[in-house]
Amino acid sequence: MAGKGKSSGIAAAILFATAGVHAQEVLDQRGHKFSFSKPAERVVFLPMPAPSTYIAIDGSERHIVGMNAGSAPPMRDGILGRLFPGTRSISTDVTTGAGFMPNLEAILALQPDTVFQWSTAGEDPIALLDRAGLRTLGMRYGTQQDMAGYVAMMGMVSGKPERAAEIIGRQKERLNVLADALAGLPNPDRPRVLYLGRATDSLSAAGAGTYADFYIGLAGGRNVAASSRPTKGGLTLEQVLAWDPEVVLQFRLGPSRGSLSRCALEGRGCGTRPPRLPHATRRISLGPAEPRIRPDLDLVGRTAAAASHRAGSAPGHAGMVSPAVRP
Repeated sequence: MAGKGKSSGIAAAILFATAGVHAQEVLDQRGHKFSFSKPAERVVFLPMPAPSTYIAIDGSERHIVGMNAGSAPPMRDGILGRLFPGTRSISTDVTTGAGFMPNLEAILALQPDTVFQWSTAGEDPIALLDRAGLRTLGMRYGTQQDMAGYVAMMGMVSGKPERAAEIIGRQKERLNVLADALAGLPNPDRPRVLYLGRATDSLSAAGAGTYADFYIGLAGGRNVAASSRPTKGGLTLEQVLAWDPEVVLQFRLGPSRGSLSRCALEGRGCGTRPPRLPHATRRISLGPAEPRIRPDLDLVGRTAAAASHRAGSAPGHAGMVSPAVRP
C-alpha cells in the first residue's frame, strides 16, 4: 500500500550540517547533490502546480520569482491568490510554449538562486538549465513516494523541513484511512472514473500505472482507462462514450481545454448532435483553485461511499478527504 510504503521517497532529499558551517546538502531526485548556506530566496518552478506546494511549505509567495504559466490561473483565481496576493506578480514566461522547455533568457533575467524542473520530462528540459550553470533540482513524478520526496526536498530548500514533514505525515495518515475504509468495496460498486489530461485539440486519458490511476483506486473509484496504455492524444470520443464514466476528472492547469474536451464533457463545439456523456453528472477541475487541494479524491470518495451505502456496507465518511497540502 502506497500510504504505508517505505520512506525511500523522503530519503531522496538529505539534510545535514557540515563541521563548523551550518550548510545544508540536498540530494535531488536524480541523485545530484547541492549545497545551501541559507534558504533559497529566488526560486523558479517549471513543474506545475509545484509553486502552490512550495507556498504551503514556505508560508509565503515572496521567494518565488518565476513559474510555469500553467500554474498561474488556478493559483491566482483561487484561494491561494486571495491569501497570497503577491502571486499575481510572479513572472510566468519561464517556459517556451505550454510544456516544460525552459526559456533560458527569461529565467536568467530573474537571477534565481534555485530552479526546480522535472527530471522525468526528457533530458533536454533539465540539461539546458544545467549547462547554463543554474542550480537546478530535479523532481520525479509518478508515485506517492516521488511526491513525498519532492515535498521533503522543498522543505529543506525553503528552510522549513518540519513543515514539509508535517504535510507528508498528514498525507500518509489520510491515505491509510482511505485505503483501510475502501479496501473491501466490491469492484462493481466502485464508480467508473475517467481522468482527462491537459487537452487542446486532442483528448488524453490516464491509464494503468499512472499516479491518477493510483489515487482513483485509493479513493474507491475504478479507472475506466486502466486497461489502456497511457495516452498522449489520440483518444477518441467514441472510446470515451464506450467507457461510460460516472465521474470525469479533468486536468485544467495550463491552456483552456480544447474543442474535443468541451464536446465530450459539455456537448459544445461538436456539431448539431453532441454526444454528451449520459452518466458523467459531475466533473471537477484539478489544481489548487479551492481550499481543498485534493478535491478530486473527495469527489471520487463521496461517489464510492454512496455506492457502498446503496450496497449496504457504507464505509463511514471515508470519502471526506482532508487537505493534503494547505497554506
